[in-house]
Amino acid sequence: MTTTQNAKDLCLRLEAMHEHWIRGHVTRPINPDGPEAATYIRRLEGALEWYAERVADCRKISAPGNVARSELDADGGIRARQALTDRGGDR
Repeated sequence: MTTTQNAKDLCLRLEAMHEHWIRGHVTRPINPDGPEAATYIRRLEGALEWYAERVADCRKISAPGNVARSELDADGGIRARQALTDRGGDR
């Protein structure tokens, strides 16, 4: 398997793991009209933006791709778990 194919496979596995994890961890919706909704949405958006940037770069077979893959590996989903579990007033 080529390095390019390995990188593509890694990205596809990360995307599938993300979908599986979200289905298993989002258990209770917040009240969209409640005071914690805007804060919660900003946290989710921040985490998603971080992941989107890394996943876009992880497909690159170059230094930026190596950095992105390393950052995703080191994160291990921590940002997602923090964003999903920190629901403002629900602490």
